[in-house]
Amino acid sequence: MIATKTATQSITWQDVQFAREQDLYQKLHPVLERLKSHYSKFAQKSQQQEKEFFMHLSHSVRIDRLENIAALLDRINRRLNIDLNVTLFLFQSPISNAMCTPRSTIQSVGQKKELVILVSQHFLNELSPAEQSSILGHELGHLLFGHVLIPANLILNSQFQMKDIQDLKNDVLKWKTCAEVSCDMLGFLSCDCNVEASQSALLKYTTGLTSSTIQAVVTYPELIDLIHQQFEEISSSVYDPAMSTHPLTPLRLQIIEAVADSQLIRHYGQPVSPETLQAYRAEYNALIDAQLEKIYPEFISDKQGPADNTLFELCIAVALSDGQISREEITAIGGILGHENCCQYFYESVQKRLSEVPAEQVVREIIGESVRKIRQKNCPKPQIFKMLRHLLVVAASDTKIESGELDAIYAFAREFGVTKQEIGILIAQMGLC
Repeated sequence: MIATKTATQSITWQDVQFAREQDLYQKLHPVLERLKSHYSKFAQKSQQQEKEFFMHLSHSVRIDRLENIAALLDRINRRLNIDLNVTLFLFQSPISNAMCTPRSTIQSVGQKKELVILVSQHFLNELSPAEQSSILGHELGHLLFGHVLIPANLILNSQFQMKDIQDLKNDVLKWKTCAEVSCDMLGFLSCDCNVEASQSALLKYTTGLTSSTIQAVVTYPELIDLIHQQFEEISSSVYDPAMSTHPLTPLRLQIIEAVADSQLIRHYGQPVSPETLQAYRAEYNALIDAQLEKIYPEFISDKQGPADNTLFELCIAVALSDGQISREEITAIGGILGHENCCQYFYESVQKRLSEVPAEQVVREIIGESVRKIRQKNCPKPQIFKMLRHLLVVAASDTKIESGELDAIYAFAREFGVTKQEIGILIAQMGLC
């Protein structure tokens, strides 16, 4: 008998792209094409955005031909097994900054693709070679993962008159967060999975800290411990909405640590069977999801069954609070449930009550019953905030949050010590205002 070899494939940079970002990316592309075809100004604004990027070049100097930088770029190409021609420019900025071409103007240069990256003076002044590799790998990720093809900020800041525009903007916000995670992971690979270098590069570029400041004020381990404490505090409360335009820095550092010892990272570049790769990717994405859910729980569907599920009863109560359940609300509830028929199950469970008593009374009864069940389970406050985020998604699914829906949400929230101000912060964080 002749033994057959099991097919194998090497783990590549494509495998570290966050699965949740991939899903949102595929969801956004058809909508983007609709925008391009219906709004001529959309394409014009995209071109203007690119011109603004290249305006920086008039005050920049090219540094990719410096011997140490050229060697660094060559090493990243070999590490990722790619063949990119990176043109790197240095410009002056009051804050640490790095950016790449904002849309698809990548040109062929021989057998290579070209990517223009701009970095502020902090890149040379403050970063070690390993930290520089992390920053460059992050920017390369925006090209390699196709992020430059989606003008996210343009979509978020424009007033398009189209159906489901709020859903689109919510998806773009989620995608931006997940896209940054994917790029952080590529930066992590690019610096040879050096946890300290990857974390310190992010810290310096998001906070403006310098190496000398870190050494003078606190040791690196002490600083990381403080950031871990901040992460736990944030995950147990609401936080300033101004911090939510990008993933929170403590979250990004937490994710790097979480995946550093994953099978996917440990075996990067090695040949594995398709089944093994699938298992490695599942573990890797679950590790990221576990950290992401602590700060952005609305990104993750609960995927629970219809029986004894308090959250979904509350969703029905919020949807009913304006007198009727819309198709958009049913879709939103189904998305939270992770099951197609669950929302219909709950709707049918209150049909009889609706025929006997007014909707307002049914809403009050559901909220009262839910509060009692949750108190019996001793749910921690972070879990309450997670539920509130889901309820706000349902309330906003039919274009705007009605006052009755907000009243129903607050009637539940106040039983657990959540204030109207905190609900307002949640709404702003989620881009629902």
